[in-house]
Amino acid sequence: MAIHGARSAVTGTNPLAFALPHPLGPRLIDQASSATAWVKIRDAAVAGDPLPTGWAIDADGEPTTDARAAADGAVLPFGGIKGGNVALMVEMLAALSGGAFSLDAAPFDSGSRPPGVGVFVFVLDPAAFDPKYPTRSEAHLDRLARTHGVDFGRRKAPPAEIELTDEVYRALTTTTEETS
Repeated sequence: MAIHGARSAVTGTNPLAFALPHPLGPRLIDQASSATAWVKIRDAAVAGDPLPTGWAIDADGEPTTDARAAADGAVLPFGGIKGGNVALMVEMLAALSGGAFSLDAAPFDSGSRPPGVGVFVFVLDPAAFDPKYPTRSEAHLDRLARTHGVDFGRRKAPPAEIELTDEVYRALTTTTEETS
């Protein structure tokens, strides 16, 4: 993704996720920092459809609504400079795990080596700060929905259960110490 001032892709689309624990299931935000998914540009290029303004730049770093030109360029961040700043912040945090910066990562769509990008996970227990927080936060989200029409994941169906083989389950639940 090209960020402020760049004329080509210099960072990934750096997803940022936030989950708020709740007794009825987590309230979740998970989004990329790009204005759109790369596959939407690819699909528009195949179909010959134009793109909305602000989604991409061409190979010369110029804004474009031509999907074919955008396919040779780079996707842009959501929210302009501010979205690019979010993308850069997330990439800098993800590199703390030892992962590659986007400019140094192997391509996702070709080659024989993995991209080697990192992930940063920061976890807080709301109860450590305020035991009533789950109840207070849900009341606030209800108020936002009722009074202001905000939909914070209430309209989606709960995630489907996933069947795992015993072998996969053991692999996922066995700690490193148990296997050493």
